[in-house]
Amino acid sequence: VIICLFGINLIRQLAMPLLLLFLALPIPQILFNKIALPLQMLASRMADAGMHIIGIPAVRMGNVIEIPFRVTGEIVSLEVVEACSGIRSLVTLITLALILGYFTRDRRDSFSHGLRGLFFAKDIQRTVLLMTLAVPVALVTNAARVMITGVIAYFYGHDAVEGLWHDLSGSAVFFAALLILLGLNMVLGRCLRNEKMADDEYELLSE
Repeated sequence: VIICLFGINLIRQLAMPLLLLFLALPIPQILFNKIALPLQMLASRMADAGMHIIGIPAVRMGNVIEIPFRVTGEIVSLEVVEACSGIRSLVTLITLALILGYFTRDRRDSFSHGLRGLFFAKDIQRTVLLMTLAVPVALVTNAARVMITGVIAYFYGHDAVEGLWHDLSGSAVFFAALLILLGLNMVLGRCLRNEKMADDEYELLSE
């Protein structure tokens, strides 16, 4: 409709809002279920492996991790449910990576030129890389949250990982993931900026 009424130039100017609109669409439930279960299993396996590395005798059965309370020996069962799969934080971090890349762009670069040359500009490359890196960041931080919960259950029992801790841990882990994303954006920006300067110097020498 936009192309028909206003032409392709307006689509170029609206590239960023249209991408955000696409990311705002909810994932279809059938696809959500197919993605959430593997993410639950992945988070469980990573958390279980992490606890074994630090010496906590956890036992994983599917997406349930059983941890003995160190004081009484009581078994604490941690179930990585759908809400703990990390899929929502994954989508949110990918969207934030896009927004971060957009607002930290070089205003002279092709973000302001629309879709032409979209995949060649340094800022676009950085943003695509940042959105790609948001996936492992979300997965690792979510698994870290499950692992830390297991560690607390081992030392302090079942009550310590319920209620307020459960709510706060989700926010704390997401904030940590966002800080990692900010750091990655700075590193990528510096690397690509140095590469761009090297290319410019090469062009000058060639002339």
